[in-house]
Amino acid sequence: QIFVLEQQLLVYRAGHVCQQAQPLLVPHTDCLSYSNHGCFRFFDHTAKHNREFAIMANEMRTNPYAVAVVLLLSGFIRAASPDGLPIRLGSTSAEVRKVLGEPTEIVEPPPPETGTGHDGHEGHQGMASHKDMESVDEWYDSAGILGTFSGGKLNAISLLKESDYPSFVPYSGTIVKGVTLQDSKKAILEKLGAPTKIEDETLAEGTDPDRPVINPQHSKYFWRIDDYTVEVTLLNQARLIREAGSVTLPKDTILFIIVSK
Repeated sequence: QIFVLEQQLLVYRAGHVCQQAQPLLVPHTDCLSYSNHGCFRFFDHTAKHNREFAIMANEMRTNPYAVAVVLLLSGFIRAASPDGLPIRLGSTSAEVRKVLGEPTEIVEPPPPETGTGHDGHEGHQGMASHKDMESVDEWYDSAGILGTFSGGKLNAISLLKESDYPSFVPYSGTIVKGVTLQDSKKAILEKLGAPTKIEDETLAEGTDPDRPVINPQHSKYFWRIDDYTVEVTLLNQARLIREAGSVTLPKDTILFIIVSK
């Protein structure tokens, strides 16, 4: 029934647009009164087509299957980000789970009397700048996303280039302004422009930044865009991952990107 309704609406819209030399697209919030997110109504000033659309709109309103689909899609729309990410800052955990599914692991703050960490996804070096003592981390390994919630709202989205967890799949889509984890430092600077702030871990005098080491220094670049901050952490010197076979990461490799309030 849902499929039939969708196809009827698509056929109606396509046929109606083809008949118009200059079709007029008008937002019409009453078309699906269960959602404010999106129904557009075509007008050609003929009573016949307006009656047909009214019948279609009424069927979509009164059919229980259509109502369920609209309500579900409205949850996806609220959680989606306009910048490319599948979720958006300010969403609740429930809204994020509608998009990403159940989290692989939830990491809550440790009891105040212990002050200890956790056995699972307990942390990655350099990823604590956006957190507070009450933050809750939700790891979505299959999506390559770490969501940090504070006060019940998503206040940071962290995207790792790599992880030791076997089920973790690095996020491969766009993040903001077309930036991806696969971009070079040069590409990110071209897409985001001059950073608002840079934090460099200083290399010792005489250090060759291209010589791989186990614990390399990092650089953090910050951009303030609209009402959120983009933080990109890169290697300030080459990193040695494994000596056998000489597995390394070159200087300026992106380690992770954080989008936060």
